[in-house]
Amino acid sequence: MIRIVSINASSVLNPARFRDMYNLIQSNGVDVTLVQEAGVNDETAKEYEEQFPKVSIACNESARRRGGVAIIINNQTTSWSPIEQGEQEDWEQFRDDEGRLLIRRIKSRGREITIGSI
Repeated sequence: MIRIVSINASSVLNPARFRDMYNLIQSNGVDVTLVQEAGVNDETAKEYEEQFPKVSIACNESARRRGGVAIIINNQTTSWSPIEQGEQEDWEQFRDDEGRLLIRRIKSRGREITIGSI
């Protein structure tokens, strides 16, 4: 069973708020966290990944000023996977221009699924 949580974070730019979310993920065995109103860009995501190495973060920074969305995975149970497009190149993720949609392919607990944060 893949454990997925959806959170409206009202910004995780505050390190204490992200730490709380990280502790929630680890203590409850959450595999995937879908975050709305994340307020995170690629640079912040990389900083958090360095501070909290048990998670990986994908974000749609297009809407950073308006919030945007993110997907956080627990590296102990889950990994990113490319999305196969037949003869076209595989792609890692889809982000819309408005920052309200992020689609990623993951492998968690032996299953591959496509997941989206809206």
